[in-house]
Parts: sequence; structure tokens; C-alpha cells
Amino acid sequence: MAWTRLGFRAVIEQAMYFALGFLIAGLVFLMLLPAFWRRAMRLSMRRLQMLAPMSMDEVTAERDLLRAEFAAREHRMEQDMEALKLSKAQDLAAVGRHAARVADSERLLREAAEAHRDMQAQLREAQKIAAERNELLNSTELALQEMTMRASQNLHQHRLSQEQQDTAALSGVADKDVAALRASIVDFGDRVAQLTQAEKNQ
Repeated sequence: MAWTRLGFRAVIEQAMYFALGFLIAGLVFLMLLPAFWRRAMRLSMRRLQMLAPMSMDEVTAERDLLRAEFAAREHRMEQDMEALKLSKAQDLAAVGRHAARVADSERLLREAAEAHRDMQAQLREAQKIAAERNELLNSTELALQEMTMRASQNLHQHRLSQEQQDTAALSGVADKDVAALRASIVDFGDRVAQLTQAEKNQ
């Protein structure tokens, strides 16, 4: 029991010594705190004085510096705007040239299409004229063959039926048939020449 009381008293003494040391350290800190505070304030004021201008000349110089920096930035912005305007103008010019080339291409395509249609029409007309000429040639050849056969038959009939007749009369009939045949040939030649001239005019 005695040892317990002695141990408890020793613990209390140690706690009191610790509290006393803490209080003394706090008192020393409070005594030294104003000195640290004044030093910190001096350092802060010195830094502020170094950063802030101290005279009107420095204020004017700083203002002029700010104005110069602002003017330089404004000049750079103006240069950028001019470059942007120039680039935009060049782009618009390129677009205009491209649009002109597209318009020229469309015009050439339209002209080519019109020329193709005209050539197709001329080709159809030429084919039509050629077909008509071939038909006319065929019909004329048939007519010539028919007239030749008829003349031959007439001549043969005249020779058979009129052997006793005068040779001059028989010759006159043959001359008439030959003259008619020649007239048909001349007419055929004229029609062929007209068709050829019409085709050239087309």
C-alpha cells in the first residue's frame, strides 16, 4: 500500500514537471513571438516594396511599358487580321476561279451535246436521202428493164407480124423506143444529180 502511494505521487510529480516545462516553453515562445512577427512583417514589407513602384517615374515607366505591350499585342492582332483577310480573299478568288472553270465545263458539255444532236440529225437525214436514192435507183432500173423488155418484145412482134411491111416503118418504131429509153435514162440522171446536190447541201 505504501509502495502504491509512492508510485502515484511520483507519477503526479512527473506530470507536474511536464506541465511546468510546457508552460515555461509556451511563455518563452510568447516572449519571442513579437520579434519573429516584426521580422516577418519587415520581410513582407520589403518584398512588397520591391514589387510595387516607389516613385512617379517608376509608375510612368510601368504605364508606358504596359502601353507598349498593349500596342505590340494590338499590332500583332492587326497583322493576324490582315493575314486572315488576305487568306480569305485568296480562298474567295480560288472559289471564283473554280466556279468559272465549272461554268466553262458545263458550257462545253452543252455545246458538245448540241453538236452531237445536230450530227445525229444530219446522219439520219443523210441515211434517209440515201435510202430514197437507192429506192429511186431500184425503181428506175426496174423501169428501164421493163421498157427494154417491152421494146424488145415490140420489136420482135413487129418483125414477126410485119415481115412484109416496109423496113423504114419498122426502123421508125425502133427509133421511137430507143428515144423513149434515152429520155428515161436522161430523166433518171437528172433525178440522181438532184438527190446528190441535196445531200451535199445538207
